[in-house]
Amino acid sequence: MISSGEGRVNRRSLLRFGIGAAVAAAVAACGDTVSTTGSGPVRPSPHPVAKPSTRLATPVSAGSPSASPAAWPSPGPTAAAVPAEFAQRWSAPVNRVPQILPGAPANAIALTIDDGPHPVYTPMVLEVLQRYGVKATFSMIGINVQRYPQVARQVVAAGHTICNHSMWHPIPFAALTPAQVHEEIADALNRIWDATKTASLLFRPPGGGWSPAVFQALPQYGLIPLDWDVDPRDWTVPGVARIEEVLDTGRGGDILLCHDGGGNRLETVQALAKVIPALLARKLEFVTL
Repeated sequence: MISSGEGRVNRRSLLRFGIGAAVAAAVAACGDTVSTTGSGPVRPSPHPVAKPSTRLATPVSAGSPSASPAAWPSPGPTAAAVPAEFAQRWSAPVNRVPQILPGAPANAIALTIDDGPHPVYTPMVLEVLQRYGVKATFSMIGINVQRYPQVARQVVAAGHTICNHSMWHPIPFAALTPAQVHEEIADALNRIWDATKTASLLFRPPGGGWSPAVFQALPQYGLIPLDWDVDPRDWTVPGVARIEEVLDTGRGGDILLCHDGGGNRLETVQALAKVIPALLARKLEFVTL
C-alpha cells in the first residue's frame, strides 16, 4: 500500500465561478434565528460521544460492485465510484498541497474552513472568497449540514469543495472506539450527500484527533486524511490582527486552517478579508483540495 508521504492523487480542475449571497438573505433562507454573538449550532464536546444515528452507514469496501443499501441514500455514491487511489491505506495525514495535488504549481496554497456550515458566518466567508475570486475547502460537520442544507449547497454552488469533519464533532476524537469512528465518518458522509449530492474525498477529524482507528477506517470510505500546517487558532478568538499575522506566514504548498462555525467567527471573516489580498499580492494561487 502507499503511505501518506508517497501518496499522489490527481484531482478535479478548479471551477471558476462564485456567488455573492448577501448575509441577510442567507440567514433568511435558513429560516433560523441565529445569534451572532456566541455559539454556533454545534460546539466541540469535551468528551468522546457517539450520539444516536438515524442512519448508520455501512463502510464501503473498495472493489465491491456496490455499496450496502444502508450505506448511501439512493442514488448515492457507490464503491465503484471511488477511484482506486483513494482506497489506499494511510499511515499519517497529509498537510501539504503537493501530497494531494502533485501537479499544482509551487505557489499553490490551500485555505480550509472548518466547523460549518453556519447560516451567518459561512455566507460571510463565501462573500469574501467571491470578492477575491478564491476557492476553498470547507470541512463540514454532519449535523450542521443536516440543519443548514441550503448553506451547504451554497458552498458547492460557489465552486468550493467539501471535506468530511465528522457527524457530531466529538473531542477527543482519538479516544473514540473503531465503531464510533465509523459512525462519525459514515453519518457525516450521508448528510453531506443528502444535502449536496457531493461525495467527500477528504476527512479531517475534530481537533486533528488522529488515531489508528481513524487510519484503518478511511480506506473503506475512499477518504484522504487531511491535516494542515498553518493554524492561527482563530477558534480561540485571538483578535483579527493575530489571525491575520499567522495566515500571512503562508507560503506555496501550505494548507491554512480557519473556522466558520463553533462560535462567533467575525474575527475570522475580517482577517480573511485582509490577508487574502495580501497573499494574492505575493502571487500565491489558491487551490481547492
